[in-house]
Amino acid sequence: MEKSGIHYRNSKRQKTAVWIVWGIVTLYAITLVAPFIWTLFNAFKTEREFAESALSFSWHWDNMVRTFTELEVDGVNFIAMIVNSLLFSGIHLLPAIFVPFFAAYACSKFPSKFTKGFYWLQLLIMSIPTLGSFPAYYKLLVAFGIKNNYSMIWILSCSGGGMMFFLFHSFLNGVSWTYAEAAKIDGAGNWHIMFQIMLPMAKGIVIAQAVVTFIGFWNDYSGPMLYMNEYPTIAVGLYRFHTLQMTRANRPIFFMGVIYSLIPTVILFVCFSKTFMSSITIGGLKG
Repeated sequence: MEKSGIHYRNSKRQKTAVWIVWGIVTLYAITLVAPFIWTLFNAFKTEREFAESALSFSWHWDNMVRTFTELEVDGVNFIAMIVNSLLFSGIHLLPAIFVPFFAAYACSKFPSKFTKGFYWLQLLIMSIPTLGSFPAYYKLLVAFGIKNNYSMIWILSCSGGGMMFFLFHSFLNGVSWTYAEAAKIDGAGNWHIMFQIMLPMAKGIVIAQAVVTFIGFWNDYSGPMLYMNEYPTIAVGLYRFHTLQMTRANRPIFFMGVIYSLIPTVILFVCFSKTFMSSITIGGLKG
């Protein structure tokens, strides 16, 4: 009887702890979601209705169309901003994913003094603060003709380093080289092994990192503002449009632009959520 009583008390304490943790997590989730819900509700108001009350409900569906004509910065409308965002994100995406993958593959599967040196160089670069290097970085962009040049900005994503390199390197270290040895017996070369064997095995983590990278470039405003200021993306356009609201009230149109900017990220997450979560699971099991 005494043991059953102790078990009952422990079970009751565990349930209480679970409910407390669940309540804290729920409150935290509400704080994350509430601003987006508030933005969504205010995006369908008129300027006067928003000025009178930011907590009232009103639905003016024409705001969805007005955003494409009224959300304009320096003569660039919202449609042009969307095109610029797609170009900026798409041009950066492939080199930002595959150059680190190729570098990580070389360092992981072909150890040598050069690859080991490259690995430690990437560690050193990541430990150096880069904030003070922006003036020199900007001058290099101008000197090499990369500034406001869509045909050249992809070079900025070809460093082959960063956190992406270490993620791929860690994953490839967990992939057995026996697959490559079996393929070599059948006459496969190094390029065939990398593209036909190793890359498909890393499909999950590559897709997950591609989604995260695309969203990062889509939401980036400091980069486009620095070296693509003549082609404002959605992030840059919303930032500049927001500064205009200090003197000219048009908040609902701004909120609608924010909602539109979220749609691609939500679609990507919904489409690739299973792949994204499976890559996290694989990484956790390997760790």
